Amino acid sequence: MRVALDMTHFRVVGLHQIQEILHALVYLECGNVKDILFADTESPYFLAGVKPLEMQHLFRNITGETKTLTFDEARAAVTVAIQSMKAMLVDDQELDRQIAAVEKQLEGKPGTIPFFRYHLGGRVPKVADSQFIRTIVRDDKQRYAAQAAAQRLQPLPAALPYAPRPAGTVGQKTGVPRVTGAEPTGGVAGQVWETADAMWKAAGSPKDVKVVLALRMEMMKVLETEHDVKRTTSSNTLGQWMKARLS
Repeated sequence: MRVALDMTHFRVVGLHQIQEILHALVYLECGNVKDILFADTESPYFLAGVKPLEMQHLFRNITGETKTLTFDEARAAVTVAIQSMKAMLVDDQELDRQIAAVEKQLEGKPGTIPFFRYHLGGRVPKVADSQFIRTIVRDDKQRYAAQAAAQRLQPLPAALPYAPRPAGTVGQKTGVPRVTGAEPTGGVAGQVWETADAMWKAAGSPKDVKVVLALRMEMMKVLETEHDVKRTTSSNTLGQWMKARLS
């Protein structure tokens, strides 16, 4: 199962078996969410890279429980909880039409982006008062399954030990700090960052989230029409770009 997590409020915002449909759902429903993490619940490394405090927030918000667990216990519980959720029933062509309707509605209208929800059987999505939250309460059966999952899930491989630079090699230039989480420089992700930076700077490098969210819609259009990057592909990368540029 593919899941999309809001890592600002630590909640599930999307769930589907097909990655492309999940990305499209998130694009439609989560225009106001800056930090989205996409992950595969079937992977043995599911959520193994999140920070311990983030894992505790995910555990409490998704399961509804407040006790403190170890990282592996919380990760196992969250995995079982999410796998117990039902994926949405989605018509992909209908979803595309609803996305197109939203883009037309928001075109040339910077400001607050409403909270949309996919509407099965509708030509346009529903408008919600706020971003939906999916939570479940675990029963005893799920608790036992979580204990078994804690033993099955594997941690990330240990990082390779630091190798000192051989004598005589050129190091980083003096006065140039190393950038933490530097942007990608190649491939599709690199193209997304390059285009986003160019359009952002041309707009005066705004820092207001509402303004940048509206600009982000234009970025997706340019990326699709001029660089053949699908909106569902650019959405996640632009979320990472926003987090880096507005932090």
